[in-house]
Amino acid sequence: MVGNNSASVVADAYLKGLRGYDIETLWEAVLHGANSVHPAVSSTGRTGYQEYNQYGYIPCDVRITQNVARTLEYAYNDWCIYTLGQALNRPQEEIAVYGQRAMNYKNLFDPEHTLMRGKHTDGTFRTPFHPTDWSRDFTEGNSWHYSWSVFHDPQCLIDLMGVHGFSITCWTLSLLSRVPWG
Repeated sequence: MVGNNSASVVADAYLKGLRGYDIETLWEAVLHGANSVHPAVSSTGRTGYQEYNQYGYIPCDVRITQNVARTLEYAYNDWCIYTLGQALNRPQEEIAVYGQRAMNYKNLFDPEHTLMRGKHTDGTFRTPFHPTDWSRDFTEGNSWHYSWSVFHDPQCLIDLMGVHGFSITCWTLSLLSRVPWG
C-alpha cells in the first residue's frame, strides 16, 4: 500500500501478454517512480527512496513512518521492475540495480525473532520490539503480518527463518488466528 505498486501492475500485465499500450513509456514511468517522490502527493513515487537506496532499507530514525512496510514493498516493486526489464531485453547494466534492491528485504530480517523489524541508520534493530505492535514501522499491520511480504523470494525467506524457525513461525501464526484482538 505504501510502495510504488504501479510497477507490479505494469510488470504483471506485460508478463501475462497484455498489449495495446506503449510499454516503453510505462517502462520509463516505473523507473521514474522508483527513484522519486511526487512533489505534492507523497503517496506517489517512493517516500524515502534516497534512504532506501543508501542503506538498503528505510531506517526507523529518519522521520519516515512505515519504514519496514515501505522497504518490503519497495523490494517487491524492484523485483517487478527487474523482471519486466528482463522481459523487455533491457541491458543488464540498466536493470541490475533493481535485481540487487529486490533483496533489500533481507536487511530488516531479525534472526533472533525470525521476523522483520525496524532498523536504525547505524544498523541496530529498534528496541524494544513487540511483534504484535501495530506500530510506526508498519502500515495497518505489524511484524507478524509484514514478515511474510517477500512474495518474490519465498524460498529465501524460509531459508532465513531456518526450518525450525519457519515451523515455529507457522505454528505461532496458527495460534494467532485464535487470539482475541479486541
